[in-house]
Amino acid sequence: TDDTKAFDTFKLMDSKGLYGIAVVDEEDGSLVGYTSASDIRLAADDEGKSSMDMDIMSYLAAVRQWTISGRGKAHYPICYVHEDATVAQVVQKLVKTGYHRLFVVDEAKVPV
Repeated sequence: TDDTKAFDTFKLMDSKGLYGIAVVDEEDGSLVGYTSASDIRLAADDEGKSSMDMDIMSYLAAVRQWTISGRGKAHYPICYVHEDATVAQVVQKLVKTGYHRLFVVDEAKVPV
């Protein structure tokens, strides 16, 4: 959830063998963000300025802001489709965004 510490989020990813994970709102379970192995690497790049004791969303805001201001262009919007999307729509969205990961959500934007 969005109030889980960054360290615990990355530990969960490691224990499950995941390269990316959805971040959901504590209250309603809706998709509010995502994190991936790339965000772990950002911790090294920002030389420890961002604490992994921060909640995951604060951590991501800090390291991604550093990336944007420190290295130029970056993009971090959440990519998702609704559960009734066709395979063609999913492929089209992946091609259009250049992403290799997206989330499937219901009408309330809760991952399914």
